[in-house]
Amino acid sequence: MGDKEDTADTRIEFMQDYLLKSLKLKAEKWNKFITGDERHVLYRYFDIPKFDIIVFRVNTAGLLTCATQFPPISRGKMCVTVGEISGNVIQDLSVMADEVIGPLLCNPGNQKGWPKIVTNLN
Repeated sequence: MGDKEDTADTRIEFMQDYLLKSLKLKAEKWNKFITGDERHVLYRYFDIPKFDIIVFRVNTAGLLTCATQFPPISRGKMCVTVGEISGNVIQDLSVMADEVIGPLLCNPGNQKGWPKIVTNLN
């Protein structure tokens, strides 16, 4: 019985620390969230294995919110499970193309079996 409570406390503390740093929130925002009704979404995420994702964001009223699916529209930064997505998806895609996809495609080791016309497009 005590083990489950200790584990839950550790997970909650981890999420608190992560979100406060990542979203640059003050402790009051977290305290308002964890004592409000939406805290049950976080507990369900931890306790029910069917939820693959939890998304945290600060809504237009300035309150920390969470859901087990992506919101239809978000203009601000979001934290997804333990990862981040900014409000500017196009910029994120550009960074991913420059730093991940480009180097993978330009690596000669990854070009084995490609036609010469494709590998000579540099």
